[in-house]
Amino acid sequence: MVVLRLALKTELETIRRWYEYNSYVRKRYLDAMFRKVPASVRYRETGASFPSVVQIFVHVLDAYRWWFTYVYEDRLSEYQSRRAKIRTKSEVTEEEKIVDSLVEFRKTS
Repeated sequence: MVVLRLALKTELETIRRWYEYNSYVRKRYLDAMFRKVPASVRYRETGASFPSVVQIFVHVLDAYRWWFTYVYEDRLSEYQSRRAKIRTKSEVTEEEKIVDSLVEFRKTS
């Protein structure tokens, strides 16, 4: 059994590494969702917390945006969900880039 131990210097570095991993996995999931899953399944009502697999994925992105922008900047009263507006692969991919840019911005500020 191989155990990977990362020498992380700070709690913040640990969180950044966790986010980098999640970002990488989300992109793979996004690609697979639109490449391998037929549209009839991607947009089918699932009976889950959000209507479709795509909307569940967009909810995850929206949650990141909520935390990194509205909670971090104490602007909760300004928050508006974008879930209903995002459906296509290009829209989801663009939202993914926006979420990643929020983390990149925080790294430099």
